[in-house]
Amino acid sequence: MERLEGKPTENDSFDAHDRGLCLMAVMDHTGDFRLTWDPLSTTDVAKAKAEFNRLRKAGYTAYRLNIIDPKVKGAEATSFSRWDGELIMEFEELPQDVPSEVVMSPAMQGG
Repeated sequence: MERLEGKPTENDSFDAHDRGLCLMAVMDHTGDFRLTWDPLSTTDVAKAKAEFNRLRKAGYTAYRLNIIDPKVKGAEATSFSRWDGELIMEFEELPQDVPSEVVMSPAMQGG
């Protein structure tokens, strides 16, 4: 399980899926970080679930992304809504034993 800070790297969401990994993209005061885990590793899944629960307790909202074809890149990606997703409340709402993506967003605050 790896945590990646800042800008997309070789471990971005498409490549994570190509490698059979799950991805949690977390927005925070530093910008964002990405957490990848192997859905077949009980240790990785437990760590990802703990981070998910920690963020939810801190007021983050979780969105599961509906991955239609993770290998589609570039202009072809406009032919479907890859970023279509839905609000989830529990880690168990993510697909189990297969690559998946979740976006964690902090609560909005007025100024």
